Amino acid sequence: MTFRNVLGENLSPEKFIAQLEQENKLLPLIHYDECLLGLILGFGLDSSTAFKDQNVLLKPDQPYPAWSEHYRGIDIREPKKCLIFPVGFMGDPHSKEVQNLVELYEQELQELWKTFQHSRNTLQLVLEKLCA
Repeated sequence: MTFRNVLGENLSPEKFIAQLEQENKLLPLIHYDECLLGLILGFGLDSSTAFKDQNVLLKPDQPYPAWSEHYRGIDIREPKKCLIFPVGFMGDPHSKEVQNLVELYEQELQELWKTFQHSRNTLQLVLEKLCA
């Protein structure tokens, strides 16, 4: 529903994908909407909406969204001696959606780090994961 609210009631997944393939530019296609971008990147509806709302409230002398109890940077725990930087995002740390994302990202990072440590050819590993 969020996509239709921004892009119109006539939106269809097939039409959206076709336009994206043809134009090869995402941001103009989603009307530069930060909530839609967050959803596409997998940050969930709560965090994506909060990010968009915070940016709308910015003051000219405030280049970044203000942090609050319900909107701040979310930390992802890293495995010991991990050389891979974890994903970072902003959201409400009390939101169940954000807590689920944190758990998922932490599990994925642990699995990736284990695989990375046992790989002899890290470039090949990265290319295989990107192409999978």
